[in-house]
Amino acid sequence: MNRRAWLAWSAGAALSLAACQVLDAQSRGNQAVEAEAVTAVGITVGDLDRSVEFFTQVLGFEKLSETEVDGAAYERLTGVFGVRLRVARLRLGEEQIELTQYLAPEGRPIPADSRSNDHWFQHIAIVVRDMDEAYRLLRRH
Repeated sequence: MNRRAWLAWSAGAALSLAACQVLDAQSRGNQAVEAEAVTAVGITVGDLDRSVEFFTQVLGFEKLSETEVDGAAYERLTGVFGVRLRVARLRLGEEQIELTQYLAPEGRPIPADSRSNDHWFQHIAIVVRDMDEAYRLLRRH
């Protein structure tokens, strides 16, 4: 992974930590750093190949890159000892997402009884021209 890609990935991975720090600073009355843009939204997946196929073949995303990473820098970044990741960056229009599969150690699956108010819940909103046709297509997959 080149330095620019790594920096973009690490910036996305650190977003939640930064958000907590900004909220803490605001609660103390300190000036917050002004954010300029979101480069990508990260989503952890259980099977990168299957997820990339779904996002590209069914939803029309373009695959920009894929890489496998590990080592001390990623252990510090993720807080997971012995981490080994596969990361794919995809684009739809001007928006980008990063799909990340933890090869080692594997994470836990989302519980079958998960609901939208659970803390691990994620969603992504995609604009379509024909909602009924999009629904039919998604039902087939």
